[in-house]
Formats: sequence, structure tokens, C-alpha cells
Amino acid sequence: MKTVQEWIIETDIEKLADTYFYEYPIEYERYINSEKTVSAIKDAFHKRFYEFIEQLKSIEPKSLGGDEQGIFFCHKAYGRDMKNPETVLCFESDILKCDNTQTYSWVLTDFDEIMGYCIAETESTMKNINDVLAQIIYEMTFFGYSQEDIEKERLELEEAAKEAEEGKTIPAEKLFADLGIEPQPRDEEDTEMLGKIYSMENEYNQHWLRKEVEKVRKLIEQGP
Repeated sequence: MKTVQEWIIETDIEKLADTYFYEYPIEYERYINSEKTVSAIKDAFHKRFYEFIEQLKSIEPKSLGGDEQGIFFCHKAYGRDMKNPETVLCFESDILKCDNTQTYSWVLTDFDEIMGYCIAETESTMKNINDVLAQIIYEMTFFGYSQEDIEKERLELEEAAKEAEEGKTIPAEKLFADLGIEPQPRDEEDTEMLGKIYSMENEYNQHWLRKEVEKVRKLIEQGP
């Protein structure tokens, strides 16, 4: 399997950029009070994207293997926001040992580590390789385009978790009361029906995840 970095180096960056901005369009409304034109905003976003791609190409990937080797692949998924197959991250040890493989977020993972993860060459993943790369890049830059941004967010998350353990958080009910927000009455019938929908969506997604995991497992067992 090739690493994420190898795929980024070999991929047509123009096509990748087209896919990325189609899946994750620029939110121009956030700049409604800006003096910049739409064209200038678009150019700035595209410039940052291309610069980040060049940055990823030059990173020294973290050497991984065995239990630590992360593997990306995609599977069919159903949901209101799912226009394309969902890209997931699993670890080789889980894929080889578990029937119900755990998936992981990479939103706060170091960039060099992500560049060392592999992309499974399953039929579905290869068919949607630009979507897969776009999803990987979107999540890894969710909190910023620099390693410093990621480390800052990670520290803030750790601090928030520490405060929660020490009981420094405010219950939602008290917060709403302090803000004068009236709690909305629950529609039990609606809640029950939504629960069934979410349950069926999850069952569907887990079914296709398991099928793709089996394909990835076979690729691992076959070796290079």
C-alpha cells in the first residue's frame, strides 16, 4: 500500500483541488463584512490549499508499522450529508484481529503521522481516490493548516477534559437558565421515529464498513 504522502505526490493537484472545493465549498457569507471581492477570497483559499499540499509533500513522514499503522479506505454510507462514500481510518492491528473494527478520527493527529498512514487500494477507494484525499485533508486541517494550530487545540481540549474531571463544567440546564433560555418540550413520537432512522442509518453504514474491512484485511494478508 502507498502512503497518504505518496498518493498526494502522484495525484493531479488541480483535480484534487476541484474535488476539495466541490465537497467543502468556501463559505463566502462569513466574509460579508469584508472589503475583499469574491474573486479575491476564492484566490486566497486556493492559494492556501496549494501551499498546504506542497507542505505535505515535503514533510518527513513518521515511520509506522504493525499495531501503529493507520490505514484509510472508504465505504458506502447513507446519511443526509453523505454525497460520497465515507472515508475512515482504522489501524492494522484492529483490522486483523477484530470483527467489529473501530474507526478513528484524525482531526488532532500530527501531520507527519498522517502522511505515514497508508491508503488501502480497494476498488471503492481507488474509484474515489480524490474524494478520499479531500476528506483526509479536510479533517486534518479542521483546526488549522499548521502543526502549531493542532497542538494549540490539543492543549485546549486536554485542559477542558481536566476541568470536566475536576467538576468545573456547568450543567446545560443551569447554563440555559442563566441565559434565560426556556427548554423546548420534547416530542416523544418524533424522538422515537428519529431514533429508528438513525439506527437504520448506522446499521447500513456498519454493514458496508464490515464488507470493506474484509477486503482490506485480505490486502494486508497478501502482503506487498
